[in-house]
Amino acid sequence: PIHGSRQVRLADFRGSVVFLNFWGTYCAPCRSEMESIEALQQHFHQDDLVVLAISVGESEKTVEGYLSSNPFTFLILLDQRKEVALAYGVTSIPMTFIIDRKGRLVAKALGPRNWANPAAISLMRELVNESDQ
Repeated sequence: PIHGSRQVRLADFRGSVVFLNFWGTYCAPCRSEMESIEALQQHFHQDDLVVLAISVGESEKTVEGYLSSNPFTFLILLDQRKEVALAYGVTSIPMTFIIDRKGRLVAKALGPRNWANPAAISLMRELVNESDQ
């Protein structure tokens, strides 16, 4: 579901592990990794992992059209003017940032990945299980 016009800040999710993915419906590699992002979301749906996918430079109508035949359970956000992508230094998509409970960047991935692979699951499990000390 698209998270409408309400602004979302990364600070809203402090205390959770955040999987932040920049993507676009026009990007074939982005579309190819969405199923594995959904699998990651399902794997950790009861844990403290927040999955955010930010559509870069697209209208709500375009993204809604894509999501109507590709229903995902993670949060879809819009960056229509590419301001958020610019702030994060995103020069190409897909690009993913993994942020720990304290708001620190722990990993950055450029290009598509299989986020449901054992290594990715293991990293997320480690981060989710990390105490907030």
